[in-house]
Amino acid sequence: MIVETRAVWCRPAGKARPPAVAGATVPMLHFGCRRRPIGGSTLSSDQQALLSEIVAASRILAIEGVIDSFGHVSARDPAQPDSFLMPRTRAAELVETADILAFDLDGAPLRPTGQRIFAERAIHAAIYRARPDVMAVCHHHAPAMLPYGIAGVPL
Repeated sequence: MIVETRAVWCRPAGKARPPAVAGATVPMLHFGCRRRPIGGSTLSSDQQALLSEIVAASRILAIEGVIDSFGHVSARDPAQPDSFLMPRTRAAELVETADILAFDLDGAPLRPTGQRIFAERAIHAAIYRARPDVMAVCHHHAPAMLPYGIAGVPL
């Protein structure tokens, strides 16, 4: 059984807390723990760190206005490259590690869940399936970025 640690921000032991992101409140970056099963084996320290990175990325990108309630971040599972981790349907600034679910490369949850899940997980799955070198995906509709996506001009 995979066991996770619920943490809003994780850091290696003995390391100082990173500086707060502009506009972030301290409670958003606090460290708290809760154990909850999310899959079929024990979580490695790399997987625990990845869960924390997904949470941190989701919150930072939301604070900075890159993603809104419909944006989301996912990451390929280093222990199972044929799967990826992505939060359930929830506003990015509220994501916690307990919200992160595992999906196969078809976008199907690895474990049955009663949680609502993003339909856009199919986009994430298709990218991971087509590009084994891709380790993370951010899907967003940030107004400042849309011109780059539709201009047809190389950056």
